[in-house]
Amino acid sequence: MSKKLIIDWNEYNRSIDELAVQISDSGFKPSFIICIARGGLRVGDILSRIFKVKCGYLGVESYSSAGEGKVSDVQNELTFARDLSTTINLNDPLPFQSMRRRLAQKGAKADLKIQKSTPSEIWPTLESVLFERHNVRPVHSMSEMTLLRNLFQENIFCWAAKYKESVLSCVIIYDACSVAHAQYIANSELGRSFGALDFLFQELIEIHYADNLFFDFGISCEKEGTYLNQGLINQKQGFGGRGIVHDFYELTIER
Repeated sequence: MSKKLIIDWNEYNRSIDELAVQISDSGFKPSFIICIARGGLRVGDILSRIFKVKCGYLGVESYSSAGEGKVSDVQNELTFARDLSTTINLNDPLPFQSMRRRLAQKGAKADLKIQKSTPSEIWPTLESVLFERHNVRPVHSMSEMTLLRNLFQENIFCWAAKYKESVLSCVIIYDACSVAHAQYIANSELGRSFGALDFLFQELIEIHYADNLFFDFGISCEKEGTYLNQGLINQKQGFGGRGIVHDFYELTIER
């Protein structure tokens, strides 16, 4: 464990004030503040008063026991995993990379059609791409996804980029009103030559889900967040996405 930083009370309060100024200057407006005990209690409480928002409290124990009913001053490791997702703020989107835009234009010139589809129509392309490029199969079977699609017809949509009725690229979108989340992204060999996936995402981001708050591409991590697939996240950032960290903590709860 790293050596503790000891500061006096005045410096502590001044640091919180400086943090509040940084938050305000950034333009971010918190709607709720979560204070993580123990060290975050006073910080969160003061910030909630400054920004006039509610706060909640989360207790996380990472200190070894010094005996029954006591807490040691020695901090243990807190087990957690960290994933990195890629998300577009649709209220303030970043521009596409020039290569992504050129490929999307190539797809448009090839007269590709962007259409809603069905699991049965996109599944052969999806299974083929996943197996040939990654030696894996979809987590869901086609029948399972069909069932989910039938149960949540207003939230789950299959989309495809087609050339003469052939599916070149596809994706499944989970639409939660404010967030459109992409899953099962696949682009065939012919689709790559046509710029099909770039054209598909351009249409989804700029037209079909432009009224959502966020467009999320999902994580680019593997092995419980210990490995970042650089090529995958670069592709997603090419559409204007940026990283959003998802932390997962493992807590022991005593009954």
